[in-house]
Amino acid sequence: MHYSAFNSTFITPQVARSYKLKRNGYSAILNISVLDTSKAGKPATQAKVSGHVRNLIGNTRKLEFREVIEANAIYYLAEFPITNEEVMTFDLNIDSGNSGKGKLQFTQKFYVEE
Repeated sequence: MHYSAFNSTFITPQVARSYKLKRNGYSAILNISVLDTSKAGKPATQAKVSGHVRNLIGNTRKLEFREVIEANAIYYLAEFPITNEEVMTFDLNIDSGNSGKGKLQFTQKFYVEE
């Protein structure tokens, strides 16, 4: 599993339009990709990705993932709101069938862009 979470202003307006993503300083995107390490070249594999994100005071939001397939790449995108210097904890479940499944948890601090 590979993940990255970033402010939506990091993507270009064209990318935001093509994937129907919100692009503003108070919105962030979580990108998850799953690779099949049992196969040569570790190809991308489809998975069921679910989970939620919560801030330090316990406000929790369910993450709604969208699958994106481009050539040999497969990734899952979820959008969520942020406030400045907000620390968010992600709790994810990833199931790629016979390729494996597991949990992923990480914490990250976000900054808004005005």
